[in-house]
Amino acid sequence: MKKIILQDGKALYETDNEDEILLKYTDDLVDNKGNVKGSVKNKAAINAAIAAHIFKLLSSYHIPTFYKSQKSAKELLLKKAQLFPLRLLISQEKTDDEPTPVAKYESLTNDTATPMTADQIIAATILSVQQLADIHRYALKINVLLRNFFARRGLELLDFSIQFGLVNGKVAVCSDFTPDTCELKDNESKIKLKKSYLVSHIDDASGLYELLHQKIMF
Repeated sequence: MKKIILQDGKALYETDNEDEILLKYTDDLVDNKGNVKGSVKNKAAINAAIAAHIFKLLSSYHIPTFYKSQKSAKELLLKKAQLFPLRLLISQEKTDDEPTPVAKYESLTNDTATPMTADQIIAATILSVQQLADIHRYALKINVLLRNFFARRGLELLDFSIQFGLVNGKVAVCSDFTPDTCELKDNESKIKLKKSYLVSHIDDASGLYELLHQKIMF
């Protein structure tokens, strides 16, 4: 198999099926600058299990994704997609009542993340008006689903990043949800389990990933 890209502790590979790609997780712990800081036991299998579980959750609520199946303990089969050069960041703004989601778009062209408004995205013809509306609607629905999903497991969803693309010509979720892409707070310990914390506590990272695995999967 030909490797397409390696980043953020995971790699994409071409397969014999031109409509599929293989996502393989690694045990590498990568910081926000893309530097490998070390290896974490069972991280790959934990991330693969959590990602597959959440993809199935989204599908059960009729949110289209590029997920096909879990091929092995560390590998997911994905539908080949045409990715939009945008990343959507969702954070929770604290109010007296329920947290309010705040959505921010970043352009991923030229290997840099540049903030963009919805008007700029349309003006640059990166997305059509309908595609942008679909993405915004899916993102807000995903935010509610994940907030409730994690809350039932004693975790608070603080923020997450998500990328969309076209699968068979239709807008779909084209990124995974793992402890590497979501910022969570453990309601018991009050620890904010985000990538920077895991990197700075690398000696404890294996136990922290296992804690998240147990809370999320059981």
